Amino acid sequence: MALLTTTTPRHLVAAALGLLLLLPAGLSARAGVQGGADEYQVKAAFLYQFTRFVEWPADAFADRKAPVVLCLAGTDPFGDLLDGQLAGKTAGERPFRIVRLAAGAPPACHILFVGASERERTARWLDAHAGRPVLTIGDMSGFARDGGVANFVVESSRVRFEFNTAAADRARLKVSSKLLALARVVQPEPAR
Repeated sequence: MALLTTTTPRHLVAAALGLLLLLPAGLSARAGVQGGADEYQVKAAFLYQFTRFVEWPADAFADRKAPVVLCLAGTDPFGDLLDGQLAGKTAGERPFRIVRLAAGAPPACHILFVGASERERTARWLDAHAGRPVLTIGDMSGFARDGGVANFVVESSRVRFEFNTAAADRARLKVSSKLLALARVVQPEPAR
């Protein structure tokens, strides 16, 4: 995955960051009613955009054209939105494959979205992917502090995101400083 570098001209960096915030079909970053369709259109757009600013280690993929596997744990709040947002798009040269997980052993994922319906099983999902190059993204309060890499939060009717850089380091993911500049960086909760 290509990342922006410090040698990238400023106007290209600004344009790339602007694209991160642009949403398809003229959507704004306003979430509307929490949990509504607009909120999940925004989150689906962010899931795609994250792949442009996160680099996985080479051994995370079988080969250069292997797909980016996006797994959804729990009740799927996106419905057909995510399929529509990712249809025909790629992360570099890699197509996307969406897997909706049922109970049991999770497949090899590159991105794991843990929905709010999995709040009671969050630790299980994080433990199952510990030490693996997986971008774990939550949709509930405290997910990033509990060890997930990223978490969506809705504040003042706007979708925002948090990143836990220590969790990203453990997953061997390189998160662009440009993305982190837009995020709220959180620290993990101390072990009890």
